[in-house]
Amino acid sequence: MRKRRTKNAGGARAARLRLPALRLPLLALACALLAGLPFLGKAYTVDDPTFIRVTENILENPLRPLAGTWNWFGETTGLFFVDTNPPLPSYVLSPFAAAFGFSGVSLHAGMLLFLVLLAFSMASLSRRFAGGSAWPVLFVMLSPAVVVSGNLMRDVPMTAFFAASVALFVAGTDRDRPGLLAAGASLAGCAFLSKYSGALAFGVLAAYPLLRGRFKPLLWLPLGLVLPGLWFAQNLHVHGITHLGHLLSTTRPHLPWPDPAINALTALGASCLVLPALLAALARGGHRTRLAVALATGLLAALLARLWHGESVGGQYLFWTFAGGALLGGLGAGWMKAGHGNEPVGGGQESDLQTNPGRDDAFLTLWVLAVVGFSVFGAPFQAVRHLIPALAPLCLLGVRQIHRAGAGRAVRALLVLGLSAQAVLAFWAGYADARSAGVYRTYAQEAAEKYAGHPGRVWFGGHWGWQRYALEAGWEPLAVNGPQPEKGDLVILPERIHRGRIAPGLMDRLGLAEKRSFPAAPGLFTMNPEAGASFYLLTGPRTPFAFSWEPGVAEVFRVYEVVS
Repeated sequence: MRKRRTKNAGGARAARLRLPALRLPLLALACALLAGLPFLGKAYTVDDPTFIRVTENILENPLRPLAGTWNWFGETTGLFFVDTNPPLPSYVLSPFAAAFGFSGVSLHAGMLLFLVLLAFSMASLSRRFAGGSAWPVLFVMLSPAVVVSGNLMRDVPMTAFFAASVALFVAGTDRDRPGLLAAGASLAGCAFLSKYSGALAFGVLAAYPLLRGRFKPLLWLPLGLVLPGLWFAQNLHVHGITHLGHLLSTTRPHLPWPDPAINALTALGASCLVLPALLAALARGGHRTRLAVALATGLLAALLARLWHGESVGGQYLFWTFAGGALLGGLGAGWMKAGHGNEPVGGGQESDLQTNPGRDDAFLTLWVLAVVGFSVFGAPFQAVRHLIPALAPLCLLGVRQIHRAGAGRAVRALLVLGLSAQAVLAFWAGYADARSAGVYRTYAQEAAEKYAGHPGRVWFGGHWGWQRYALEAGWEPLAVNGPQPEKGDLVILPERIHRGRIAPGLMDRLGLAEKRSFPAAPGLFTMNPEAGASFYLLTGPRTPFAFSWEPGVAEVFRVYEVVS
């Protein structure tokens, strides 16, 4: 019995990969830079143009971030009614834009601040919940969900504020430090002002002291509502309605819940590859019931996906869905057995960590379920970016369960292998996504030079990053409620991205003048319907990224001349 305990303890220390206090923050900083620096020159993509417009507004008038009109779906309307996010990240980016202009490099450099904040927050959370292990930091920062999302969207900033708020509030509760509690609550307000789903941070913060029967820390939570309150007051003064109130009255989930629920498992399975080490640790530690629960949950998730989507479901989709289901099942089963490990799991800041780690597991599990539940039932559609806030507690739970099960050399090897495979996927997918986004920048530059001397006006349809480059070229966006193209004008329409509304009868007046196709590099895709990849919009049996060695088409641009 003594030998087994010693062996497990040594293996657990190996799996923990515990670093000295000063080295863990340095590793976190290195991970943040590694995740962001390779993509500083990435072209604008997805919703980036809207956030750039908000940043421009802030530089013109800091008190009117959502002023003016915007054409995103083919109809010109108020930006306040089109943008679905609060503006805090644009305030952070505005000094970079003011100093260096609206270049992709300058704005992406500003976004590095959020990656650094997320990495440091993960280091702090790991010291508290995973004994100072480097594994949670590595698995979160080198996740495909984080690396591919290195654009100007709100999900990484919100996650960074969310994780930082938890790290500070937990430390404040453990040490009875009012300053840390106030800072944690305030950062929860920042998460809320980065993306409205960041309001979940308040519930997560409240859960930590409540699980310990402590109520005094809850008195600091209203401090986090000060900034959101000022934002809503601005909304009422300028627009006559709160921005969040407008969204709640107009936004509804688009799909029945089984679709986003299954896709949530798919996204989680593809975003965190700690599962092989977890299963091996459970098998090695003799935790047969927990291992069976994990495998059964994964198989049940894959079966549900097959029954729901029918024969259209592919092998890659079933694989990632199984991985996500097994991961959640294994971690949930571990919670039920919390408190039976060989060593204390936490950082030793509180005696409760030594005697009842189950409360920490319960807290982290509630954090995961809050994020996943909102993405399934509260968001209008499922996407990988909606689940990024769940990665922090998910990876912390994974490392805790591996440690508790008693890891050895084989488990540690699987951790290294899983992290290596995850990092390869992350940067391969990041490159593929950057290459796809770059197509629109490249074509806009080519077409702007080609049609510079055209006697008529040039119009365009569609949004995503393409819209920003088309506007920079001086072209006019099509709008059903605005001026229409006249005879002799040109209209450029991409095939892949959402075109928005087009005025009735306009297509009948157009004659095809040119067609330009851009091939997609085979291997890995993040947005390709033929390959079944849809990182930014998971609907139906589509994976966040998909392997395919068939040469595909990245985009097709058609140039029309108005003939009547």
